[in-house]
Amino acid sequence: MKIPTDARFEQVFEQRLVWEVQFHQRLIAAFPDKKIGEIDEKHLRKNLFEYPPRDWWEEKISLIECQHRFGLDRETISARWLESTNEFLGWFREGDELWTFCSPAETWQRLAGRKGVILVVEGVSLVHIVTVMN
Repeated sequence: MKIPTDARFEQVFEQRLVWEVQFHQRLIAAFPDKKIGEIDEKHLRKNLFEYPPRDWWEEKISLIECQHRFGLDRETISARWLESTNEFLGWFREGDELWTFCSPAETWQRLAGRKGVILVVEGVSLVHIVTVMN
């Protein structure tokens, strides 16, 4: 998969790398007697923009439809959800696409199902937000 040259991809990668390093450090602190491997930046970069997989993508939606699905037109909405959705939509630029996604039936049967919205730039998933999980 070729990552678009859009600078947002590098920003998302850098942000995710910070989270991964912090998580890795917490793992090492929590399990000092376990051997925990190094963070593989190349692997992280390769796989970060391949989730959710293309076969999970369902339907292309408009920005207005996305805002409606997020419930941003409701009178009451939690501050945390509002912050998360605004951060997600803050990455959106003219020409980008928004797609819904849903994991396969077997993931729902194993209580690991996910459903949400993906921000797609030049055919590649930049960021996603999970709206339903079990």
